[in-house]
Amino acid sequence: MNAEVEAGEVIPLPPVTTSSAGAWFTEGVGFRGFGKFETDLAVDFSVPNRAALATRVLELCVVDPEGLLSPRHFIELSIGQRIECLLLLAAGGWEKAVSLVFKCQGCGEDLELDLTFKEFSEVQREADQIETVGIDLGERRIEFRKPNGRDQEIWAGTVFQDELDAAARMISSLAVTPDFSVTLGRASVREIERVFEDADPLVNFSCRVRCGECDRLNGYRVDLMETALTQLSRMQTQLIHVIHRMASHYHWSEADVLAVPEWRRQQYLQLIGAATR
Repeated sequence: MNAEVEAGEVIPLPPVTTSSAGAWFTEGVGFRGFGKFETDLAVDFSVPNRAALATRVLELCVVDPEGLLSPRHFIELSIGQRIECLLLLAAGGWEKAVSLVFKCQGCGEDLELDLTFKEFSEVQREADQIETVGIDLGERRIEFRKPNGRDQEIWAGTVFQDELDAAARMISSLAVTPDFSVTLGRASVREIERVFEDADPLVNFSCRVRCGECDRLNGYRVDLMETALTQLSRMQTQLIHVIHRMASHYHWSEADVLAVPEWRRQQYLQLIGAATR
């Protein structure tokens, strides 16, 4: 384990769960916090391929001193499992919460829903028990595997004719039933998408929030992957602000600031704050 990783608290990874093997943890493997180290500044959160961005962040933050994980571990996880990992990084720990902010659809009041990472993880553990989904097409039962990070990255770089073409080609690529050659119409696509949503709820997450002002019960769809990436981008911006403040006060270089452990940076920032009051 290098000095950079030793400087931060290691967060245990979520368990990888399958219906056949149950849950397993990789001892000694975890995440270090994002937004604390020099390598975090090199992540470009504006890239269009969000799947590749997610893979990069996860691979950047993993702590695996014994090399127990496969080199492409995170790209082979299901999309729901990848979202779970991103939420863990965004929350900063198992006991921490992720804040979701909405507008009331009735009165326009700001609404906030705090969900702990453990709540998201419990949802994903149930979803992990489902490895394939099936639907009757014509006289055949067709089984599909759940998409993973590799699928996401391939799809992000593929040009489709329209939404129906995209959905049909994506779904067809996931078929595990031999000799699958059915042309998927709009109705079939909608039905298969519904089955996938039930099997992987973090991918198209939905929630309800009651407004304290007008008592309206609001329903929302949330892109949790983008929510997590947005929070991680904010963490990167906060690190840049810390560097700017300390460099401006002490006339240190960026490298000098980043060489200071994160917990000591906070003490320096407190001193700067006290001196400028």
